[in-house]
Amino acid sequence: MLNAFKTLDAYPKTLDDFKDKWVPGACISMTSMLVITVIIIGEISMYSTVTQKHNLYVDDEVTGTIDVHLDITFPKVPCVVLNIDAVDSFGDTMLDVKRKSLKKIRLNQDG
Repeated sequence: MLNAFKTLDAYPKTLDDFKDKWVPGACISMTSMLVITVIIIGEISMYSTVTQKHNLYVDDEVTGTIDVHLDITFPKVPCVVLNIDAVDSFGDTMLDVKRKSLKKIRLNQDG
């Protein structure tokens, strides 16, 4: 049974008569071991190093408007004095914004 299992060996041992120790072969073996060691150490150090990348950008391709809903009460300021100024992401300024959705409601006779 064991002999049958040995026949499945893909890398059989050669006879001692065919083995020669060769200096360039030893150099190639040592160089390859050194390269493999350096690659393994480099991969382990890269794997264990944490790299954080933070990206923040402004989407300047926005073409629509955004709805903003406010409910603010200024009890001591008259409605005539209040206005809304807006600046968009492109730097365009809109002074005294008056839209159909902007409603000023007087709280009392004083303002």
